[in-house]
Amino acid sequence: MYLTNLGIFIGMLTVAGNRPLYAKEIDLKQMLIEGFASDKMRLVVTFVCRIMRECKQSFVFRVQNPWVRANLEILKEISEQCGQPTQSNPRNDVILEIESLFKHFGLNIAEQQHQGLLKALQTQNYASISQ
Repeated sequence: MYLTNLGIFIGMLTVAGNRPLYAKEIDLKQMLIEGFASDKMRLVVTFVCRIMRECKQSFVFRVQNPWVRANLEILKEISEQCGQPTQSNPRNDVILEIESLFKHFGLNIAEQQHQGLLKALQTQNYASISQ
């Protein structure tokens, strides 16, 4: 709840007002990667999605913007890595939040490309652990 409101607030102050979020202040991409590696993924994805929602009001930070595109690619990859819904959890909160963001932008999540960054990081971590 607090992260949702904080994400909206930060998004309104920065990207909705055409002001960038500098990576030295708050790096959304790094937050998503670290959240994916830890058990805080639901919280981080909710926070980042709420900031990204405010890009819809911006003239600079549209879907074609490389910064926005990179964050959307990582979010798509996270939704793929989360897997399909199960009997005990019919709709994963993370997948629902990401799909909601893509619908907010008017994008089809299935048509989006991704870099494979998370898979590469997982492979790299696995290789370093096994050595």
